[in-house]
Amino acid sequence: MPVSELSKLTSFYGIGSGYAGFGNRHVAISEQSQRNVLGSIHCELAEHDATLESSTDFQARQKEILPPVCIVRNNQSVSFTVNIAHTDTADHWEWRVTTEQGETFSGALVVSESALPSNGASSEAGLPTRLAVLQRTFLEGLHHLQLFDERGQCRAEMKLIVAPAQCFRPKSLISGKKIFGLSVQLYSVRSERNWGIGDFSDLKRLVLESAPCGVDIIGVSPLHALFPANPLAFSPYSPSNRAFLNIFYIDPETVLEFATCAAARERFASAAFQNDLRAMRETDHVDYARVAQGKKIFFELLFDEFKQRHLNRGTSRDRAYRAYLGEQGEALRLHATYDALHEYFFSQSVEWWGWPVWPQAFRNPQSEAVLQFAQSHRDRIEYYQYLQWCATEQLQAVQSTAENCAMEVGLYLDLAVGVDPAGSEAWSNQALFCFDATVGAPADELAPEGQNWGFPPFRPCELRASGYDLFVKNIRANMRHAGAVRFDHCVALSRLWWVPKGKAAKDGAYVHYDLNELIGLLALESQRNHCLVIGEDLGTVPEELPAVMLANAMYCYRVLYFERSGDQIVPPEHYPEMAVATINTHDVAPLASWWSLSDIELRRDLNVIVGAEAIEQLCLDRARHKQLMLDALYQKGFIPKPLVAGEIPDLTRDLVDAIHLYLASSRAAIVISQLEDWQGMESAVNVPGTCDEYKNWQRKLEQPVEGFFDIADNANLARRINDARRAAFSCQDAGRS
Repeated sequence: MPVSELSKLTSFYGIGSGYAGFGNRHVAISEQSQRNVLGSIHCELAEHDATLESSTDFQARQKEILPPVCIVRNNQSVSFTVNIAHTDTADHWEWRVTTEQGETFSGALVVSESALPSNGASSEAGLPTRLAVLQRTFLEGLHHLQLFDERGQCRAEMKLIVAPAQCFRPKSLISGKKIFGLSVQLYSVRSERNWGIGDFSDLKRLVLESAPCGVDIIGVSPLHALFPANPLAFSPYSPSNRAFLNIFYIDPETVLEFATCAAARERFASAAFQNDLRAMRETDHVDYARVAQGKKIFFELLFDEFKQRHLNRGTSRDRAYRAYLGEQGEALRLHATYDALHEYFFSQSVEWWGWPVWPQAFRNPQSEAVLQFAQSHRDRIEYYQYLQWCATEQLQAVQSTAENCAMEVGLYLDLAVGVDPAGSEAWSNQALFCFDATVGAPADELAPEGQNWGFPPFRPCELRASGYDLFVKNIRANMRHAGAVRFDHCVALSRLWWVPKGKAAKDGAYVHYDLNELIGLLALESQRNHCLVIGEDLGTVPEELPAVMLANAMYCYRVLYFERSGDQIVPPEHYPEMAVATINTHDVAPLASWWSLSDIELRRDLNVIVGAEAIEQLCLDRARHKQLMLDALYQKGFIPKPLVAGEIPDLTRDLVDAIHLYLASSRAAIVISQLEDWQGMESAVNVPGTCDEYKNWQRKLEQPVEGFFDIADNANLARRINDARRAAFSCQDAGRS
């Protein structure tokens, strides 16, 4: 393949030739890696004699007069490219826009000689395009644009999306208020009443207990739908479907049918079941199989009660259920069908673990075999739809409680960046995913061999051709019952590191997406749902992303462990204002473990870190880091005298509080603290780079949610954090004046 042809192909598909790596050093991507990624998109493109013209995607685009989608920002005139290979620019063509609000506007199409849209979108690579501008603006929304020739025939159409200038921000944060909150892995919550796993009632209890103590935001691990038929597939960051919920977070006792279901109440009251509940609550790790077994029995009873009393009977509950089905539409039907199919096959053999290994006839959701299955298993599909409705009702109740408690934000949900390739989202949308590649990260100082996260990337051409429909649905579903959404690995708005099947993670390449279009859609859904957007922008970040995030009112992410510049901890006043600041995350050590170095010992024992020299260097650097932390705490007045880190083997409660107060004094608008650190826990939530070697996503918190802030140390820390947040607001306000 001549270099010029390789360049044309990689440009068309957005495959990068290099990037700024660790320390801002330029890293070149080899031609072979670029060809391998091209081959994962279409196998024939890996050939040396492949050309741009041999690309089926390019051939399809050549035949189109308009791009599939045009996104402009509010108060900008609409501009888009027109492929003049299929038009005569002298013809009297008409544009017609049908708005989401039901209005219709039209006018004469004027095509200029320019090929670059004024809204900053790139011109169409390799196509003879010209710029068209509509001399008018439209209200925000999802509109439809058509082009008609002089005979009145519709020749082309596209989605026209008018997005707001920025994402939503609460008025209090716009005015500079500083807030703080807690983050928790929901499954890990202990309580005196749950069924061995944290649930939506526990989350509601946490809202009620923490709101009077000044907590304005509560972050939770992804709540996405997992695999009911296989409860051992429990990683929240490898979901089956991001638009739906994990049904095992349902509290059966608060489902309305529980109150009227004699069989459920009788079973619940039995000595045998109460003994099971006690056993499940007392474990230090979630027993997912046992939890699922116990809850499924009650789910069946509650569904039977719903069918007998409400389904198709015109009751208010039946009408509410029907309204939910109407809102969710085909996506819910397909998800419930997948869960029913997965249950059917997995119960026969664990070797049928997902749709890629099902009988061929069932791998296509539109196949005759799937349609016949849906017809003969209507009741089972209804069951899974019912459970999604129950989960949605309970999540909605939590956010409503937060609003009633006057929390500034309330729930802060986490939107995973990818999905399990064997789950329902991938099955239902196969054309949008590339299954011959997985997403990961390039080699860096922490992972010299790179990282492979195992989930399939979106195909950029197909995603854009769909008008980003699935992207929008996932965002909307997660924003509907939340005050904030954290966009996991928000670098994905700009690019993803593709690892072709069978290749090492370090031998991948970045594939780029249209940042302007994706962030515009994010802003539109954010404003519509009154939902603040937080971008997890850790790791290797494209140079342009921080400025784009700031311009779009998207909050960045700052982790205290990583906020170190040379031999200095970043001072609190140097944090960006539009940031969420936290001490740590679910992927790094809790504070007590970080201090004692037990996290390094754990990774050594698990062979995540190999080599005595590497371990020694990590320990030396940690010792320096701890001392820098103590020096910063003393300089800012959070500890009364200088301390020597080497003389403090274990973190004291006073130091835990001081570190929290240091972060609370920062300029960051939002400060989040993990409950593990309030409890002095050392065991990790997740150890990246491990699977079965460590009990990831299973460890429970030590203290129950009930009475958490009745503990004097916790109540005192909450009060002092609130004082520090108010002081940070006052200092900033004084600086502005």
